[in-house]
Amino acid sequence: MPTTLAAFAVLIFLLPGFLTDRIIATLTPQKTRSDFRIVVDSLAWAFVDEVLYRILARATQLHCSPVHLPLFPLNIVPDHIEQVFDGHTLSTLFLILVSISMGLVWSGLSSQGYVFAFLRKYKATKSTGRIDVWQDVLQEYSGRWVRVHMKDGTRYVGWVAYFSEDPEKRELFLSDVLLETPVPDDENSSDPDDLGADNLLDENETPKEKSETAAGAGEAESLPLDSSVPLRYTEMSGEGILLTERAEITYIQILRD
Repeated sequence: MPTTLAAFAVLIFLLPGFLTDRIIATLTPQKTRSDFRIVVDSLAWAFVDEVLYRILARATQLHCSPVHLPLFPLNIVPDHIEQVFDGHTLSTLFLILVSISMGLVWSGLSSQGYVFAFLRKYKATKSTGRIDVWQDVLQEYSGRWVRVHMKDGTRYVGWVAYFSEDPEKRELFLSDVLLETPVPDDENSSDPDDLGADNLLDENETPKEKSETAAGAGEAESLPLDSSVPLRYTEMSGEGILLTERAEITYIQILRD
């Protein structure tokens, strides 16, 4: 029975770490981890949580503190399970609060890139801390026009409203979408009045100049076109278009300001 109680006491020490790790895994995109890696990460967070908890608990024992938290003894192995929390209810709740706060704070710092930005500043790493370049690029250039090239040759121009953070998926939701098609040579040489010239662009024009509705809130005037031939833009109906894995995105152009 003492062995069981000792294991239970160890479990109490480890649970905050698993809670912190679970919060971080839920709120931040991560690569698939093995069970062993999850256990190791949780053990590391359990240690961090425990150290932070003891620092804060020590601080509450100062004379100026209105709250005094008793510390869990490191060698706690009570004779009865119900004695584990005897006199430590407030400390238990505080430890749980510490583990939740640590998970939320780390998730916020990590998702915004502050942690690795600090490390890159002091040459500790060159990594951004994100999963891959897909996430790097779409977060770095958010709020920009993009041209999405599909495997079947279809091209869309629009704003990236959402993108997948799962490393196993490559999905986009574009808003203010225009379907881009090159004008065939035989049409390009014909009379523009017969082709609907209002829908044609040359290399110096942008969709904004031809379609105020599709471009949105005023920044689209900076949208450049790389094509040396006239292009036709067709405004797509609806709020946007979801490009899933089945659509097979070949590559994405981030259009210059």
